Amino acid sequence: MRNITQTFFQRIIERGTIRSMPEERAKLRSFLLGCLRQLLCDRSRHDCAEKRGGGHAILSFDEMEAEERYAHEP
Repeated sequence: MRNITQTFFQRIIERGTIRSMPEERAKLRSFLLGCLRQLLCDRSRHDCAEKRGGGHAILSFDEMEAEERYAHEP
């Protein structure tokens, strides 16, 4: 939880989020809650994303070629 809190405030400071808050009838608490929800959604999406080649068997063309050459040896 500590890491999420630090990331939340770091994101707000770096992006200047408070400056982009609408001034008319906006409540700071509601605005910050929306920002936190967005951070949690982004983090969840990142954690659930498959890495490149995830879930697939790696097939090496070099191994196939070596096996074929070996099969043709006397």
